[in-house]
Amino acid sequence: MQVLLYRRYVDDTFCLFDNEEDALMFFNYINARQPSIRFTIEREIEKKLSFLDILLDNSHPSIVTSVYRKKTFIGLLTNYFSFAPLNYKLGLVRTLLDRVYKINNSWAGFHLDVKKLIFLLRKNCFPSWVIDKIIHRYLSKKMNPSLTGQNASYNFGKSSTDFYNSLMLASFLKSPD
Repeated sequence: MQVLLYRRYVDDTFCLFDNEEDALMFFNYINARQPSIRFTIEREIEKKLSFLDILLDNSHPSIVTSVYRKKTFIGLLTNYFSFAPLNYKLGLVRTLLDRVYKINNSWAGFHLDVKKLIFLLRKNCFPSWVIDKIIHRYLSKKMNPSLTGQNASYNFGKSSTDFYNSLMLASFLKSPD
């Protein structure tokens, strides 16, 4: 039995094995060590497995990652019109966008998760212009890391959504696949 990959975050552990028999052997071994600590095991369902807030999709030649939300997720965020400081609300959008960017390992997945994020933010009364401006600034910085502060946002003569879509198209055209 050999653990091919072992990662841990607080009380969650991700282990990768060659086969299910090795996984079960390891699972039984660690559960026998301390009777007061019980581990659980999760298996792929339709070649997909969630770990923390990441969905691992093993149905492609290489694993594709995207944002995972539990079935119980109802989409409730801080409402834009809530009595909270504006910088908290803008920080929420930036944080969620950064999470989408860091979790996804493909532009197609990133694009899909940004569309879901935009829908989620609109559902929580965030104005489109606020969402567009934050996405625009975020992607401008990612595409040109030397930009900082006020210089990080260009006027492309079109909406951020158009800018974002053109970036996705350019990335798709440059893709070796």
